[in-house]
Amino acid sequence: MILLCVLGTLLVSLAILAVWQRETLYFVFNPDRIQAKSADEIREALLSGDYGAVEDSGGVLTYRVLDGTVQVGVTLDQTLQRLDARFNAYNIPISGISDALSKANVVLSPYLSPPEVKALGILISMELPGYVASSGIDYSLDIGSHAVFVAGSMDTGDMLVTVTLLGESP
Repeated sequence: MILLCVLGTLLVSLAILAVWQRETLYFVFNPDRIQAKSADEIREALLSGDYGAVEDSGGVLTYRVLDGTVQVGVTLDQTLQRLDARFNAYNIPISGISDALSKANVVLSPYLSPPEVKALGILISMELPGYVASSGIDYSLDIGSHAVFVAGSMDTGDMLVTVTLLGESP
């Protein structure tokens, strides 16, 4: 009887979670549906002032987020052509999963909707540990019309996340 109550409570909790996070779950099960926002939306978000000073140098928009710990360079045409985010993993304190998702949302909100950011975080976190060696990280994932590459050194903590249109080299 107690087992049935516990099982019933678990099922109800899962059902509530599925309804509450239905958009995120949709993107987890359909990662090909994750799409970067249009170049105009991205440009408008970056130039809104919410991301600090944004420099345009030769068509590459550069700015820093998370108290200057992440340097982002973005190339836009009609869509997101390339994004390079450089950071040192040891300089970004993360206190749990919700904090990591919050920081990911800050960095990725000009490019993806909140449910897409969560889904991308879930997808990468499920696969990334298998691509981490004692010397570094070398990981890639195709999402929608873009490819995500994560590379870095475990010794120094220096990381580079690159997003390119599929078919372009990292």
